Amino acid sequence: MFPVVSQGRILALAAIAISLALGPISARLLGADETSSGSSDAYRRMVLMKGAWLFDRNCAFCHEKDGRGAVGPNLTDWYFIHGATRDDMHRVVQEGVPEKGMPTWKAILKPTDLRLIEHYVWSLRGKEVKGKEPQGEKCEPDVES
Repeated sequence: MFPVVSQGRILALAAIAISLALGPISARLLGADETSSGSSDAYRRMVLMKGAWLFDRNCAFCHEKDGRGAVGPNLTDWYFIHGATRDDMHRVVQEGVPEKGMPTWKAILKPTDLRLIEHYVWSLRGKEVKGKEPQGEKCEPDVES
């Protein structure tokens, strides 16, 4: 007979397994861009997988799991409220937008976790998931930045 395991316990064990498997990428993240030519496809997939996991637990309440937007803006289109560069995204994720209800995440999450979330959100740009109406200014896609 097999023991009964709750769904919550399975999710907790999966989260621990992911953290242990992806832990070694943390130091590399602080100075690396997951899209740089020296990064392997496996490394990029791990970065995005952990970023998606963190996004789901910290950001999806306002942006939905797929980034389509709810309280917060749609992150999958080419419209940006606070700038369209990686530096702009870094600033917004770190500092938040307190006047709109987005917390200052640097006070809550580890720097490496914030970088993982930034890489994941950057990967959502241009997916054009139907959701919240466009907000901000439309920016031309720039796959290099």
